[in-house]
Order: sequence, then structure tokens, then C-alpha cells
Amino acid sequence: MFSKYDQDDSDSIDFSEFQMLLKDLDMEQLTQQEAELLYISIDKNLNNVICLEEFQKFWEDSPELDTFTI
Repeated sequence: MFSKYDQDDSDSIDFSEFQMLLKDLDMEQLTQQEAELLYISIDKNLNNVICLEEFQKFWEDSPELDTFTI
């Protein structure tokens, strides 16, 4: 799942890649500010990208995503 959104193979998901994830999750109704706040809340070390560990934590802590498939 992570590699699908890490399109530049940087081992991280930047905000533009994260926006594709939101679209696939049918969450594109979020405002830009809401999307940015969600992104920041996932980026625990605040380095402006989401690493694999941060992504896994987000996914594990979101039980509603368990049924999501691509």
C-alpha cells in the first residue's frame, strides 16, 4: 500500500502523494487545511514527509481503513 503512494520511490510520502491517497479513500471533500492538518498529524517527526513507520501507525490506528482495498 505504501509503495503505491510513494511514486518517486523516496521511501516517503510527500503531501502531493498523500493527496492521491485521500482521493482513493474518497476523502477528497476535505478542505486543503483539513488535509494539511491530517498530514501533519501523521508526520510524527515533523520532517514534512510520511515515512513507512508513520504510515503503518496511521493505518493500524484507523480501524475503518481495514476494509479499504485498491
